Amino acid sequence: MPGDHIGVFPVNNSKMVDSVVARLDGVPDPDVVVKSEILQYESGPQDTVQKWKTNDRLPICTIRTALARYLDITTPPTQSFIGHLAELATDEVERKALHVLANDSTAYEEWKFESFPSIVDVLEAFPSVRVVASLLVSELPLMKHRFYSISSSPQAYPGQIHMTVAVVQYTTKGGTFHSGVCSSWLNTMEEGTILPCFVRPAPKFHLPSDDSVPVIMVGPGTGIAPFRSFWQQRKVDKYMKPTADTAKGQLPFGPMQLYFGCRTADGDNIYKEETSTAKAEGVLSSVYTALSREPNRPKIYVQDLLRQNGESIYYNIVGRGGHFYVCGDVSMAADVFIALEDILLNNSSMTTEEAKDYLLKLKDTNRFHEDIFGVTLRTAEVAKKTRLQSKDHRNSLTSVKHGDKEDREMQHRDGNNTENGSSVCMDEFSTHL
Repeated sequence: MPGDHIGVFPVNNSKMVDSVVARLDGVPDPDVVVKSEILQYESGPQDTVQKWKTNDRLPICTIRTALARYLDITTPPTQSFIGHLAELATDEVERKALHVLANDSTAYEEWKFESFPSIVDVLEAFPSVRVVASLLVSELPLMKHRFYSISSSPQAYPGQIHMTVAVVQYTTKGGTFHSGVCSSWLNTMEEGTILPCFVRPAPKFHLPSDDSVPVIMVGPGTGIAPFRSFWQQRKVDKYMKPTADTAKGQLPFGPMQLYFGCRTADGDNIYKEETSTAKAEGVLSSVYTALSREPNRPKIYVQDLLRQNGESIYYNIVGRGGHFYVCGDVSMAADVFIALEDILLNNSSMTTEEAKDYLLKLKDTNRFHEDIFGVTLRTAEVAKKTRLQSKDHRNSLTSVKHGDKEDREMQHRDGNNTENGSSVCMDEFSTHL
């Protein structure tokens, strides 16, 4: 249904895979199918017995396939893993440097923040390390699927699923270039490639069952994705029911408003023609576009446009029982929530606490819908906040055992408000079912 997600199982960059394979020790042929097993000790009637048991962590496959499809080779290695690599280093200087990273949490955090190094980067930095395949199989994290909002209606495009994806490329403070695993793979995928995926329902982010109530959609960057499926579905619904039968108690379709945000009008207004057509056909009642980097114009964000149209939004939400949808990064969503509080305060006699409570009640009654991305490459302000949080965390590490902290997984989805050397372009992908 419109609003649902697609989960994609990505494939690692082939050059990165080849780099890891080239450093494996004791693997004569990485393209031979192997079975991963674990040596376990079991207590018997008289003594302890050793038994090899199948390791269910990975399927039976080649080492190259495991590195390409099942193991995460882009996330920075844990301190525990680095400790193992230190024991495999033949150069004494490299061994000592690795031991420092493995045992000094402050040094490790600084190193990870500077470059966000992958296992490929680590092996390049420490060329004397010869890695055994069993260590990678046991220590590398498993590849995680990536979720994207489906940007097409199944009724408008039967047998297809469309995705609107930000192709992420960025350089860290330390000068290391990185690209998003899944988005880069999708961007370079040849037509006809099989895409391993599944659909995850998002029942809390579907269109209202009553199509006469107003629908307000806020989605900067790739946050527009689910709303594309919404206006496509609305077009189908209007075709199936062109006029309301008031004699049977039917009401006309409520207004459907879109608030979109991008950098420039001609650069990344990705569905400009499609939204213009939808508005001309009466599918979208209004389209508002916030331009944050338009030359010779002040920066405008979606929350600014919401405030400008506060009276209309108040009427559609409070007066007509409308539904409010927001899709995008967590910082933007917080700004939108504050803007809605201001709208309630400026157009009613509510107090600040009453406005907050009203919005929370909208969420409880499934009239305030959010599809929020956890991590973003947003602005210098957010980057500064992240750095301060990193320093605060390092100052509190004195009582934490080494290796206990779970690594953060960075997944970037929003193409709006990116800067500081980040380069993000957006494209649309389609897969046939």
